[in-house]
Amino acid sequence: MRQTVLESTAVAGLIERVAFLTPDTRPAWGSMNATEMLHHCNLANQRILAWDKPVLPASLKQRALKFFMLRVWPRFPKNVKTAIQFETKGTIDVAAFEKEKLLFGSGLQQFSKPGKTFTAPHPYFGPLSTREWGQVVWMHMDHHLRQFGL
Repeated sequence: MRQTVLESTAVAGLIERVAFLTPDTRPAWGSMNATEMLHHCNLANQRILAWDKPVLPASLKQRALKFFMLRVWPRFPKNVKTAIQFETKGTIDVAAFEKEKLLFGSGLQQFSKPGKTFTAPHPYFGPLSTREWGQVVWMHMDHHLRQFGL
């Protein structure tokens, strides 16, 4: 079974890993610095946590991508292009690192609160169930922590 941010132990593991991140930590791939990466993750998580709009059905392409990502591929591939609304390169000052790091942890903890449901559509996979969101968010956070050697 895949890891999920719906479980507090998985969230604690991600928070433990990010504790080792510094503003000077260099990525193994990609062009974001550590602050930009945290901001990117926080923007994505905030969108999921605050979603309150209707959701359109998934296209065939979205259903296929979701199937492969959640059932076949073990992790997100390196250097995948993000959705434009989550592009953070050059949009945040390194001085915001500590604030973004705190927001990373507190935002993740929101996912493991009992009774929470998530209905936001994924930009590439379309609608996801709460269970699927738990897996996708964990995979996304793991992807970026691995990007920075954590």
